[in-house]
Amino acid sequence: LLRYQDMAVLFREWRQSAAVERALAARGLPYDLADRLRFYERPEVREVLSYLTLARAMRHCRSAEEDESGALEAVINVPPRGIGPNSLHRLRGGQPFLTWGLFFAGMVRPDLREQVRQSCRDLFELLAGFSHEVDDVPPERMVQEVLERTGYRSWLEEDFGAGRSMYAVDALQKEAASHNTTAAFLRAMRVKMRARLDARPGDLGVTLSSIHGAKGLEWPLVVIAGLYEGSLPH
Repeated sequence: LLRYQDMAVLFREWRQSAAVERALAARGLPYDLADRLRFYERPEVREVLSYLTLARAMRHCRSAEEDESGALEAVINVPPRGIGPNSLHRLRGGQPFLTWGLFFAGMVRPDLREQVRQSCRDLFELLAGFSHEVDDVPPERMVQEVLERTGYRSWLEEDFGAGRSMYAVDALQKEAASHNTTAAFLRAMRVKMRARLDARPGDLGVTLSSIHGAKGLEWPLVVIAGLYEGSLPH
């Protein structure tokens, strides 16, 4: 009987990993992605989802229950809008995390720099705009709106994203297209992000790796994804 760890899925480029990860996660199959963040752990995935989460919270006046999600802190300076670590610390006002109340106060607090106050106002306007559409627009369109109107896409394309990848964002948008509403999409993503895909005891899960990274390694069963005539060794 083969264990999960006896199997490997290899691909030519790391950008192909997101599709494989999503397929395994959808089927509840554990996997190991050595030296890489899993798709659902990547900052760009969490940040785009945070914008959508905050938009729905604002739409339905559920500010309090979203305070502890970390969504506000995930997007407060992403893409960069002049609210660095020191300014965020002041915004928190000694609290362990940034709440809606602290964020709203940050728009007018006289002890903060005008740039910080204006950045809070700009973010509020963005979220308010998204909130008017979030329940009426298909989720893949909402992801697109977030990418374009926040400047997130251009930020990544200009290579300022600190290791973030447009490939992961594009994969997220494809996943959004499989849901009818943004609410359903967010519920499904929360389950996947919180789920622990447990292998059998002592089993590490299916190994995912680039072909280059698998040099010198062996598995009883290997699948090479996205391979077609003439695609190797290029």
